[in-house]
Amino acid sequence: MAAFCLPFVLSGQASSAGSDEILLTVEPEAAQIFQGFGSSLATELEPLPEGVLPDFSKRVFGDLKMNVVRLWAPIGESETVETMLATFARRYLESGRLELARQHGVTTLLLAPARGEEAPAEPMADYGRKLAEFILQLKDRHQVTIHVTGLANEPERFSPQQVVDGVKALRRELDQRGLQEVGIVAPERANNDRASLEMIEAICEDPEALKGVRGLSTHSYSMAANTLIADAITGRNKEFWITEAGNTGHEEAGDTQRAASLAARMLNDLNHRVTHWIQFIAYADSGNLSLDKDNATKLLVFDRKTGTTFESLQYPYLRMLRVAFPTGCE
Repeated sequence: MAAFCLPFVLSGQASSAGSDEILLTVEPEAAQIFQGFGSSLATELEPLPEGVLPDFSKRVFGDLKMNVVRLWAPIGESETVETMLATFARRYLESGRLELARQHGVTTLLLAPARGEEAPAEPMADYGRKLAEFILQLKDRHQVTIHVTGLANEPERFSPQQVVDGVKALRRELDQRGLQEVGIVAPERANNDRASLEMIEAICEDPEALKGVRGLSTHSYSMAANTLIADAITGRNKEFWITEAGNTGHEEAGDTQRAASLAARMLNDLNHRVTHWIQFIAYADSGNLSLDKDNATKLLVFDRKTGTTFESLQYPYLRMLRVAFPTGCE
């Protein structure tokens, strides 16, 4: 186990005037067990040359020792359970991408319901019913068990009350279908800002909603985990999930700024008692990497123009962090 997962506070003072000696006092704080590390599979991926997909899966999920994969499901108002199932099967089952991730150590499937940032027009009861039925049919028809689900990916324009109502509706619908083992994490807003804190506090203040979630969740971009949010979550004895963390834009080889930023956010988040940490996108392809405006979101990218693989510097940085912070450390 790596002792580095223990959050700590350093205070120091010179032992005497003019002395070069500095006395450091380490004040231990509550620690957590780091339970999950993973990435998401891109929504769309055209067939890759033979051998590329297995190699990418091994390098990301195997070599980074990931045990969580995040999978996307469209759940906009125009979607039905049938269209959601068809899209999911095409993306992850027919392509073999989910099976490859499992072969390299993934044991936890995290569902990312994608519907955009707008506030829902449909009643939260109907929304929860559709999502729960999708999870059930995925299990019954395709033998795919979702272990944890979000309520909605980045619900920026949901009100705190809509998040609470959505969590309660989803929990009831899951339980009615015999899916009590499916955990819920929410709200999954894009950053650890005041709006995220208000949603988390609303869940924590509602006994039914709080009981219904496995953990509270945010994303780690321009605003990573902080003490206010960490205290609100861990004070309720709930897991703290960062279900998305990454960079954006065009990335050149050897981009130390982006790599250091991602590594720093992971360290920060662990020091704020995060229990599960998910990098944004594992791998993808690009028609022309030199013109790609968003390759920084991925760890590995196959450049179709040159037939070569781009490895983000974020990838080796994460490999080094995984040596220091293996799953199970505290």
